[in-house]
Amino acid sequence: MRADARALIRYRAGEPDACSVVRVPSVEEEDAKRLHRERHRLVASAFSTSTHQVAVCAAGIYDYQPLRPDRMERLDHLRTGNGQALPVRLRPDLSGA
Repeated sequence: MRADARALIRYRAGEPDACSVVRVPSVEEEDAKRLHRERHRLVASAFSTSTHQVAVCAAGIYDYQPLRPDRMERLDHLRTGNGQALPVRLRPDLSGA
């Protein structure tokens, strides 16, 4: 007899630790969770992007707030800590592109 069959027999005989029983949710129950999961994914993504941008700014770029609505216009006026214009490859990191 296979091990999984033995575990099921033991479970049915009253040994609750013999195996784990999983209840499969209905399609409707899974669908109801979809919005919550999508919101969680989007919030995590936005937080990660914002955190990355702040970390890049910590390398010497001041007065940049990645969550401001006018952040794209402000990129043209940003300077590094020593007064130079932003490096070409840094701009996409700050813009979130």
